[in-house]
Amino acid sequence: RLSISRIGRIGPGLYAAARAAAWAGAAAGPVWRRGPVWRRWLRRSALSAARPSLRCRQPVPRPGIDDVDERIVALLRENARRSFQDIGRHVHLSAPAVKRRVDRLERDGVLIGYTAVVDPRALGWNAEAFVDLICDGGMSGAEIKSAVEREPGVVSAHTVAGEASALLHVMAPDTKALELALERIRATPGVIRTVTEVVLSTLFTR
Repeated sequence: RLSISRIGRIGPGLYAAARAAAWAGAAAGPVWRRGPVWRRWLRRSALSAARPSLRCRQPVPRPGIDDVDERIVALLRENARRSFQDIGRHVHLSAPAVKRRVDRLERDGVLIGYTAVVDPRALGWNAEAFVDLICDGGMSGAEIKSAVEREPGVVSAHTVAGEASALLHVMAPDTKALELALERIRATPGVIRTVTEVVLSTLFTR
């Protein structure tokens, strides 16, 4: 029987694999298994059996946003009704190429929708405020949302870190209507108090 030492110097971790390979070939016959071909086969088998199988998983490419995409997004934020041809003149692309990029941005969730931006005062909403909403510790974000989304003057609501539990953007026809809206919000169970900052003027919005 061929000695394991005959296959060359191998580490201790390869001993069991080499021995298994030697016994696996025992039925090959005394002449063949003592020859150089058998010894080469035995060494390859031992190394292959002990070597861990490594599978290199290629990273899945994520959709990237290049400078042209960012410029397209900026143009649409300025005016969402721009035509693809107009955008193409700014980014030096054809209209079909711009459309493909916009479709991809929509598909990837970068562009999530288009809306009309109106002047609130043109619709009679002349009072505006940002309101810190302080709630008790047991009030969840879902409960805060349920409490304030019924109020039509609440434009947006955000949970925040700090003393306040949420920050509200509130608009109303006048300060009296704003005061009544805040009273209704404070009457919600779980709301402790509010801190209101009335907007005097808006310098800019993006």
